Amino acid sequence: MDLAAWSGAGRFLKLGKGIRQIKPNFAPSFGGWADEIWERSRERYGLMAVRDAETLNALYSDIRFLRVRTADGWAVLLDTQMQGHKQFGDMRVGTIVDCLAPPEGADGVIRTAASALEQRGVDLIVSNQLHPAWSRALLAAGFRQGPSNYLLALSPDLAAAAGGGPNGTFHFNRGDGDGPIHL
Repeated sequence: MDLAAWSGAGRFLKLGKGIRQIKPNFAPSFGGWADEIWERSRERYGLMAVRDAETLNALYSDIRFLRVRTADGWAVLLDTQMQGHKQFGDMRVGTIVDCLAPPEGADGVIRTAASALEQRGVDLIVSNQLHPAWSRALLAAGFRQGPSNYLLALSPDLAAAAGGGPNGTFHFNRGDGDGPIHL
């Protein structure tokens, strides 16, 4: 089978402080507000995993996940103290695991998520994003792009149905892959 494959925009890394401090709005769970964001966002992307409140609560029920709300969207974060990790040693690593907003809301979501992790005292923040608006938002927030070992491979028919190629409207990150896909 012939596949169209993209490695994505890559892995993004951020060291140190630099984001203007934004007071994060943490949510204990996803509710109707997340469904509203899903409805406003879902038609703005050619392909992404379903991100309604029911799906999000099933995916991110573990107490380690932090849920941050913004005016335009949300992000799921992790704050992990590594111990002898082969890449991160004993660093405290913040991860922007998943996020959603209409593309024009990506900047606000990324800045709020990064600020929340910085305020928690992480040493490094990482995220894996594919969509150009989210990649630009990470770069604008001071992240640096690096290589990614994540691969998105689609059949040509699915790629065409989803709106194109590597500069298309796919919104996937490391948090995706579980649950139904919206096309």
